[in-house]
Amino acid sequence: LSMDRLTKRGIDKAFNDIMICLITFLAGTIVQLKDKALPNVA
Repeated sequence: LSMDRLTKRGIDKAFNDIMICLITFLAGTIVQLKDKALPNVA
């Protein structure tokens, strides 16, 4: 059952999913930081 995850395609797909999650998380964090920082700067 888990052999498919060990294939090149399975590893690439898992890596892509992780990268998408990281990019989405970082983008959301940056937006929140900007929203919190702008009032303080202004």
